[in-house]
Amino acid sequence: MSVTHPDPTIAALLAERDAARAACSAAVTERDAVVAERDAADEQYGASLASRDDVIADLARRLRMTQEEIAYLRKRIFGPKTEKGPQGPTLFDLTEPTQEDEPTQEDEPPPVTPAPDDEGSTLTDRERKKAVRRGRKPIPKDMPRVRVEVPLEDAERDCDACGTERVRIGEDVSETLHYKPAHYEVRQIVRGRYACGCGEGGVAQPAAPERPIPRSYAGASVLADVLVSKYADHLPLYRKAGMLRRSGLDLSRSTLCDWVGASALLLVRIADAVRAAVLASDYMQADETPVLVQSTARGRPKQGQFFAYRDVGGDQVFYDFRMSRSRDGPLEVLAEFSGTLQIDCYAGYEAAITARRLIVLHCIAHARRKFHEALDSMPHEAAMALVLFRRLYRIEADAKEMEPAERQECRRVRSRPVLAELARMLRRLRRTTSPGTRLAKAITYMLGTRRTRAERAAGSERCRRWKRMTRFLRDGRYEIDSNSIERAMRGIAMGRRAWLFCGNEQGGQRAAIIYTLIENCRRAGVEPFAYLRDVLERLPSTPISRVAELTPHRWAAATRD
Repeated sequence: MSVTHPDPTIAALLAERDAARAACSAAVTERDAVVAERDAADEQYGASLASRDDVIADLARRLRMTQEEIAYLRKRIFGPKTEKGPQGPTLFDLTEPTQEDEPTQEDEPPPVTPAPDDEGSTLTDRERKKAVRRGRKPIPKDMPRVRVEVPLEDAERDCDACGTERVRIGEDVSETLHYKPAHYEVRQIVRGRYACGCGEGGVAQPAAPERPIPRSYAGASVLADVLVSKYADHLPLYRKAGMLRRSGLDLSRSTLCDWVGASALLLVRIADAVRAAVLASDYMQADETPVLVQSTARGRPKQGQFFAYRDVGGDQVFYDFRMSRSRDGPLEVLAEFSGTLQIDCYAGYEAAITARRLIVLHCIAHARRKFHEALDSMPHEAAMALVLFRRLYRIEADAKEMEPAERQECRRVRSRPVLAELARMLRRLRRTTSPGTRLAKAITYMLGTRRTRAERAAGSERCRRWKRMTRFLRDGRYEIDSNSIERAMRGIAMGRRAWLFCGNEQGGQRAAIIYTLIENCRRAGVEPFAYLRDVLERLPSTPISRVAELTPHRWAAATRD
């Protein structure tokens, strides 16, 4: 508040002072406004910079993941399919050797005493096998031989010195392999009619032998040849029809397809016997593979699935065809099974596992494959895991010939520490690995997803993969992986490259029946043509109660006896 002074000079000075104060106050206010505006602009600019940095970092991460995915897909399409890791010290130098890997006196192989061969020389088993591999394989001794004599020329029969006829004093025999094209023959089944001269006893005639397919002229050997050509040699039926045409037999592809269908209906009883034997076991492996189905209810192609189930103890396999990969197929099949099931991490089996309360094992080979896929993008970290996987498989190789109890003890002493080291390394890598990368996916595949804080507090178990991965330690009968059942899928995988698709759902079911018998012939060491020819001849007259005797394993045992 200003005060008027009686002295005009002092009053003017006071007025000037008040004006200066007002100007200073206005300048301060203006300055504060400018500073506030600048601070707001700086804050907004800083936020935009931070947001831009976050966007750039996210784009860089997505670019790295995309490049990694492209490299993986290129290698999967154009690269080698082997899963062998790099050899030599570069891979094993990534981790420190453990005391287990150092050779001990007990681990040293016993000395091999060289055995004399036919010529009296001494060779070790390894040298002898190597020598056998170098030479060509001899012609089998049980193959038919045709002796062809090469005559001596007339001009050389008499001795040049005395003119006396030469006498044979020995011979030299050499062998060449020849091929005789397949030929077909027609068997005329002749049934005589018999009667008495009295004319009152009627006419007697032997009964006609039963045919594999009623009212068809296809014999068991021809049917077996067609089945083996398609399902063992992976020939489409139109190619088989062309081969038959070159041999002088003109058959349409539809006729061959009808023969395959009728044979499958006849063989289904044996396939059912194999299925019952597999489901009666207490330890089974399962796997699945897709196949295209051309004709469906909607009129357009659809992807079907072949499921394979293997009895580990009896080494028998049966196939089940479904029009989808849903849980319905395993749920229906495994309703008859009780025991231990070894699978990959496909969730379609979980409903059957829960319903039947099955003991579950996961496949270590599937987990290892994930780390092999990450080897190109993160070689150091992925290779460290592959080193430990290799140690596990070395232990399995050493324990292969052991009894189950001995194998279980070997795994407890040697494999358990390796798995513990692998778990510690994977948990450490998970904290430093970017999510979404191949390595992160491999770690999650083996360890499972992390539990939230609430789940940990509640004691819930979100993922049981690690427990299932390591459950093979509990029993010496358990296998470390399910590679054997995967190998059972090779025939289907090779076949679908040739015949491309199943015609319809019934075609897939017929293929499952015949593949069941072909695969079990391979596992039993049986020649599939000889087996199918025999059982197709015997099945029409075999009672249902004795069909189980015709499964490939039992047929092989009876044939050898």
